[in-house]
Amino acid sequence: VKIRGVNSGISAATGARKTQKIDSGETVISGKINVSDGNVMELDGVTLTGDAAVSVLKSKNVALTNCKFVDVVPTAKKSYLVKGDKQEEPAKLIIENCFFGDNVETDGMAYYNLFELNTVLADGSRISNNYFAKACCNHNLINVYNVADGATVEISNNHFEYSGNAIR
Repeated sequence: VKIRGVNSGISAATGARKTQKIDSGETVISGKINVSDGNVMELDGVTLTGDAAVSVLKSKNVALTNCKFVDVVPTAKKSYLVKGDKQEEPAKLIIENCFFGDNVETDGMAYYNLFELNTVLADGSRISNNYFAKACCNHNLINVYNVADGATVEISNNHFEYSGNAIR
């Protein structure tokens, strides 16, 4: 699945798109996204809101580029915006030029870790050039638990409003 929003190719981490506001005319996704069974998903230039968390289940390639995540509503006490399940085959994950704004905390539910990456990350995975607002989650922003043997995973040029819980 490839979705190219109206802001495809336009960074959400800098300039006019780096805002909590969802502008009229933006391409908006407000439902859960599950990528599974060896599939590939690419989102470019969309805004995710509501309960639009991304779940990676035995996928090959997930790319989130130039996306905004604002007013995303958690569904559990420990919710995760991008969650990768344990899988044996490595998955290439690319998250670039995205804006992660403040997210809703309600009824004891919150985004605990923004990225809970239990997935084995493949060579070429990268998390770069993103902007993380202070209230985008209440614990760790990026958790990396497993990387394929010999793989290079790049985490670079990200802006953290609060860096005390940036990368684990």
